[in-house]
Amino acid sequence: MKPSGGHEPRPAVGNCVACHPLKGLMGIAGRLRMPHATHINQNNLTCIDCHDHTAHALPGESSKVSMSPCVMCHRQTNDPKRCTFCHYTLPEGKSHPTDFITAHGKLALANEEDCLRCHHNKAAFCDACHAKPTPGHYSGDWRSSHGRQAVKDRSRCLGCHSYESLCKQCHEVSHPADWVASHAPVAAKGTASCMVCHPRQMCVDCHRERGVQTP
Repeated sequence: MKPSGGHEPRPAVGNCVACHPLKGLMGIAGRLRMPHATHINQNNLTCIDCHDHTAHALPGESSKVSMSPCVMCHRQTNDPKRCTFCHYTLPEGKSHPTDFITAHGKLALANEEDCLRCHHNKAAFCDACHAKPTPGHYSGDWRSSHGRQAVKDRSRCLGCHSYESLCKQCHEVSHPADWVASHAPVAAKGTASCMVCHPRQMCVDCHRERGVQTP
């Protein structure tokens, strides 16, 4: 969906419903259940939030309604797992283009309200990532606990970090099968390489459990 940018007025709902009354607009028979009135009356949605190219598609652009606006809101409540609630046949769709992490700043600066129609809480959604680094980095155990956050939403990590230059230093290291028993001579040469991935407390805790003194 393109940002309005403040350059052209957005058609109001009243312009559309003058010819297309909301009552009875329930989607596409046999394909899609879509109660238009319910969506218009919540979250400040307007018709053009979804029908942005329906009547005014540029040459070479599709006039079909994209699923992107739907996914941007519904994935926050885990609704994509319930697609058949709306769709008789399951479609495919992405909420944002693949380069959105690097490109969204310019779009947000053009018109922040375009973002906040779906990401309603700026403090909760935007500020944590833009804190650089995020609050979780100060927890003291981030190296061992960040995996859960990465699994939940890897794109938030890749907004600042490159997998090639940072992540693979740890995630593509392959230790021998007997590493627990054989790593001591390597660590004795200097712990700097170990500490790239492992916090020192991990060594202390493991050595304490085995009755071994930590160097």
